[in-house]
Amino acid sequence: MKLIQNAIKIVETGEIIKSSHKNDFQSFDLDEHRPEIFFDGGGAYYIDGGNSYFRTNLPKKSKRWVNYCLTDETPFEDILEKLVWGTYGVDGKKPLVYKPIKDLSYDHICAIMKDYEGQLDTIYWNVLYSWKNKKNPF
Repeated sequence: MKLIQNAIKIVETGEIIKSSHKNDFQSFDLDEHRPEIFFDGGGAYYIDGGNSYFRTNLPKKSKRWVNYCLTDETPFEDILEKLVWGTYGVDGKKPLVYKPIKDLSYDHICAIMKDYEGQLDTIYWNVLYSWKNKKNPF
């Protein structure tokens, strides 16, 4: 089984944390970002490993996060819903934010496909192409 994406979504904030490469330790401190909504001292979550391995301190039974990890065995319908793209905003000057490809605008998807033609893994191309056609089938 091969990892395609190593990511989680924090339910309370909607933020997606993604580990992109081996030893790419990424964390999210719930108390620091939105202390007013974490009465129990939410603490810090982390993921690590990129597409090489999945390591985390996330509690398995928590409803505070959603697993956005994808493998080559994940059904394509789930990949369509959860595969993310990193964006720095329209002007390229905002902090990096990961968004599900399904939530990107038609124009953003077209721009990605134009700018990264021939450079993307097949799974990214297939997801972008699927959402492009769903958002504008003509």
